[in-house]
Amino acid sequence: MRIALVSEAASGGVASHLAELIRGLADFPDVQVYLVLPEAGRLDLDILSPEVLALTSGTFYVPMVRAVGLHDAVHMLHLRRLLRRLKPDIVHSHSSKAGALTRVCRGPWKQLYTPHAIYTLRPDLSRKARAFYTAVERWLGAWFSDGIVAVSDEEAAHIVSSIKPGTTPVVTIYNGISQSRHLTRQAARQELGIVGNERIVGFVGRLEPQKGIDRLIAAAAEIDRRPELADVRILVIGPGSIEAYLPPGMAIPRCVTITGPVANAARLFAGLDLFVLPSRYEGFPYVYLEADAADVPIVSAPVAGAAAFVERGKRGFIVSYPDDPVVFADAISRGLREGKGQRSTRPQSDANRFTARRMCLDTLSLYRSLMGHAAGSPTRDAFHG
Repeated sequence: MRIALVSEAASGGVASHLAELIRGLADFPDVQVYLVLPEAGRLDLDILSPEVLALTSGTFYVPMVRAVGLHDAVHMLHLRRLLRRLKPDIVHSHSSKAGALTRVCRGPWKQLYTPHAIYTLRPDLSRKARAFYTAVERWLGAWFSDGIVAVSDEEAAHIVSSIKPGTTPVVTIYNGISQSRHLTRQAARQELGIVGNERIVGFVGRLEPQKGIDRLIAAAAEIDRRPELADVRILVIGPGSIEAYLPPGMAIPRCVTITGPVANAARLFAGLDLFVLPSRYEGFPYVYLEADAADVPIVSAPVAGAAAFVERGKRGFIVSYPDDPVVFADAISRGLREGKGQRSTRPQSDANRFTARRMCLDTLSLYRSLMGHAAGSPTRDAFHG
């Protein structure tokens, strides 16, 4: 079985997902994996390392960019030419842009699409923009897809109820992680430049509105006002400019330290006392898994996946009103006080639900189902075994 994995957004959580999928599928000799990546742009070669790429049957680079424009027609032709040469049985596209370009490349192959936070989850879309993107996703889903994979139950429910992709099946396969490769707490804190007994709250992600960096800055300003949180430092790790999200005349809060991008930041999670996710929307954040693997409690905005992983999984707390800096600061304070204790009450049945092996086996089961082999499609209940 020949699988072509195609992604334009090959960084962050999508890159982690692809790397885990490639490692897992490499254990099956009847599966050949081809990886198609953008020539430049959102491409993380620390996660999609030479060791990971060596497990594929070939890695190919084509022009693909995030912005929508007339260039997309040319990029689609490049992609279609490559797919015709590779002759895959299944083309599995990841993220919205690759999903659009790839699915209009008609051929004898089956088309599977994982959006990793479908764009219409974005809460601040205008009515006109929401109608446009919903129509595009509905058209592609109904007429150009053999299956759609959501990475959380909330994302799946949104696709079914809002996108309405006709008879195309929508299944949930939660993201998974393999054995973590974290530094020790002492080594991680040393590399992060942490001295003494500071309590460290970590943010890892792009500094942009989707990731809620403005929410975190507002909460940090509130933390600065609280004497009982004077020993708290918030580490902001990731690309982008934080100054763009400061209100006029406001300085960066005292408790905030900006590191910029850090290669393979996940290995440093053991140095944190709390992980915070202020995002406005997500499909299912891979950083949840990295924090959990390092035994770090989580405080999260109510994004897709938060209810199952953070709240019911006893891994931390959900911020009820993340746009209120007082409420957010209260949640951070509570997470620092009670997060570790809450983790000790985690349900044992949850242990295997978010492993890379389960993710890969369920994905392979779906591949075989699309090919008509004797394997059923994964269902939500399969994730509890």
